[in-house]
Amino acid sequence: MVELPPHVHRVVAKGRHYYYFQRARGTRSEGPRISLPRDLHSITFWQAYRAASGLEEPAGRTFDDLITAYRLSPEFRAKALTTQRDYDRYLKIIREAWGPLLVSGVRPKHVLKLRDAWAEAPVAANMLVSIAKLLINWGLPREFSCVTHQLGAGRCPGRARLPHRGSAGRGSRHGYAPCSCLE
Repeated sequence: MVELPPHVHRVVAKGRHYYYFQRARGTRSEGPRISLPRDLHSITFWQAYRAASGLEEPAGRTFDDLITAYRLSPEFRAKALTTQRDYDRYLKIIREAWGPLLVSGVRPKHVLKLRDAWAEAPVAANMLVSIAKLLINWGLPREFSCVTHQLGAGRCPGRARLPHRGSAGRGSRHGYAPCSCLE
C-alpha cells in the first residue's frame, strides 16, 4: 500500500480508488473536502495536491512556457538548423505529453513512462530523455522549477554498443545494434 501525503485520504467505492484532500478531517475545524485526480503517480495529482494545500506555484511555469522560452533562447538559436529541427521533433513530443503541466511536477518515473512509451524506437526514446533533461536543466536557473532532483532516467535497453571491428572495446563508426535482451 502506498503511503499518502498529509491530509489526503483514500475512499474505495465499487473497487475504484478515489483520493481527497481535507485538512483536520474528523474534527470540528475540518476544512473542505477537495477531490484529487485518481492516478496517485501522475503529475496532475501532485499539482492538484499542492494547489489544495496552498503550495501552488506561480503561473507561467509549465512545459509549454519552458519550451517556448527555450526555443527563443540564444542557446537554442546558436545550434545548427538541422540540430534545431531534430530538437523540435522531441520538444513537440514533450509538449504533447506534458505541455500544460508544471515543470516542478516532473519526477524520474514520469520521464521513464514517456521513455517507455517510445521503447519500440529506442534511439528516439533515448534522445527524448536527453532532450527532456536538457530542457529541465536549462529551466532551473531561469526558475521554471525550484526542484533540483536528478531525473535518473536511464537509457532505453533496446540498443547496445558494438565494438569496432579489429579493436578491443572501442565503439564503431555507427556503433549500435539490437541488444541481446530483445532476442
